[in-house]
Amino acid sequence: MAIRKRPEQELQKQIARVLDTVLKPEVVWFHVPNGGKRSAVEGAIFKAMGVKPGIPDIIITWLGPDGPLVLAIELKAGKGKPSDNQVIMMDRLSQCGWIVREARSVVDVLELARQFMVPMRLQES
Repeated sequence: MAIRKRPEQELQKQIARVLDTVLKPEVVWFHVPNGGKRSAVEGAIFKAMGVKPGIPDIIITWLGPDGPLVLAIELKAGKGKPSDNQVIMMDRLSQCGWIVREARSVVDVLELARQFMVPMRLQES
């Protein structure tokens, strides 16, 4: 049996380790495990439980100077592009006031965190 390469999974695991290290404790981040292959029965159960297609891979939330902020990041490896469901959901979340971006590397995610002033342990003064 051949082992299937999953570059986005590997990228996400790298980013998870970095976020756990660099974000301050008051920042909450998580991944909603929407992706992956599921049986039709499991898919129907998830749908009935409220799982929505296209949710970004990483959600980061913190209290900004003017109230709560949310940064949603869709990860893409290589030349991958967001699916139609991802594009629709990213647009809907943006309309709700979320900051929604795409990233292709750990560096991209850290740059987004800096750009949007996510509280980090080692910030430049």
